[in-house]
Amino acid sequence: DDADAAAPDAAGPAAADAKTEKASPKRVEFRSRATGATLFGAAPVAVLVDGQSASASEIVAGALQDYDAGVVVGTRTFGKGLIQDVSPLPYDGAALKVTVGRYYTPSGRCLQELDYEKERADGGLNKKKIVEKRETFRTLVSKRPIESGGGVAPDVVVEPDTLTKAETALLRSGVVGKFTDDWIDARPGLSESLFAQGSSPDADAAAPLLNRRDLEELKAVARKAVAKGDLRYNYAEDDAKSTSAAEVQRDLDAAFAAHPDRILKVADALVKERFYRSSALLKAQLRDEKVVQATMKLLADRERFDKILGRG
Repeated sequence: DDADAAAPDAAGPAAADAKTEKASPKRVEFRSRATGATLFGAAPVAVLVDGQSASASEIVAGALQDYDAGVVVGTRTFGKGLIQDVSPLPYDGAALKVTVGRYYTPSGRCLQELDYEKERADGGLNKKKIVEKRETFRTLVSKRPIESGGGVAPDVVVEPDTLTKAETALLRSGVVGKFTDDWIDARPGLSESLFAQGSSPDADAAAPLLNRRDLEELKAVARKAVAKGDLRYNYAEDDAKSTSAAEVQRDLDAAFAAHPDRILKVADALVKERFYRSSALLKAQLRDEKVVQATMKLLADRERFDKILGRG
């Protein structure tokens, strides 16, 4: 499907194009051009990306960035700039993957992250990723500096919230899941009501179900789990390394003190996923996403938006 995705209808000016290079004895280029009505100039465009944005989505984001047609917001994209054919082999589900081309954005950038040729020359023994050389290009309209290699670097960087070590251990331990199971079981009448409400196509899952009293109960349950050894840090790389229960408890108390809303939202989402459609859950969660909030703020500030794109 990568080959098909190499020719997206970029939402940029009519002259915008994304191209691919087929690796063969004679170089062949395939170009994709936007046709018909586009968003360019009609409305401010922002593209939200992160490390999971790959392949065709990177080309669209890169094409918009190249033409100063939209602001890219979030974190650097994955960096998949290759087109590969996969041929099955006759043993145990094995397959042969062959690179047959590369993606290029309109400015001539290749977004590939890994340099497989150097990795093979190194014998494949180097655990550190060998990345393609990053070169400086310029956008085609405002002549802003942009990079090739390593995916698309956003114009506005918005780093996602990172869970603390204690929060990660809390979620992986299953303590929060068990707590929400018990919370639901203790409220059969509410469960029936939520099931009826959540099955509706227009269900709104924004209203919170859990409150601060529930958070305190979860904290108490988590403290008991630490004391019993059910909640601890798991060091996969060094099984000999251990952390005392007192240290885990101290980190856990600090997490509940510093990020109570974040922990409560995670628990609340675990309750709601029992009753609501995934579309309703995603709609509710998007309202609290840092990158969405930052993007809405940017779109409301046209002067800043235009300045980023080098307009005016």
